[in-house]
Amino acid sequence: MGMETVLVGYIAECWLGGDENRTRLLRRSNRRILSALPEEDSWPPLTKGLFAWSDEGGMRGGYRGTIIHFGGRFKSIETDWDEWLIKYESLLKQLYWESSTVFLDTEVSGQHRFDWYHSNYDDFILSPPKLPTSWEFKGPFRNWSEVGVPK
Repeated sequence: MGMETVLVGYIAECWLGGDENRTRLLRRSNRRILSALPEEDSWPPLTKGLFAWSDEGGMRGGYRGTIIHFGGRFKSIETDWDEWLIKYESLLKQLYWESSTVFLDTEVSGQHRFDWYHSNYDDFILSPPKLPTSWEFKGPFRNWSEVGVPK
């Protein structure tokens, strides 16, 4: 019998202030990438059905850009956390974003928060815009073995 783990998070899309046309183009690119994710995936999954996004506009969650939100309930996904991170960071390399946060709520070891920050905003204003290749990661661990709970 496994333990339930809830994984939720968001990706804050890039916002280019006065350049709404470019912001809209980058957002459309993100939607194409997310729409192309598989319906089903090998374990640990990273599928299209996990993701949704906000419309533009302040009352619809669009102040200074929009977010892509995601989440799911899994059976002990933390035991394959390092593999899920590889898939997730591979997705981040395909999207235009400023930051991302993932919350992992486990029955085994409590709650954990993971953050990614892309700090080179100049990449977005290049023509053509440049996708992120590096970022700052903040989290309590990257590999589940660092938590001290056996896999």
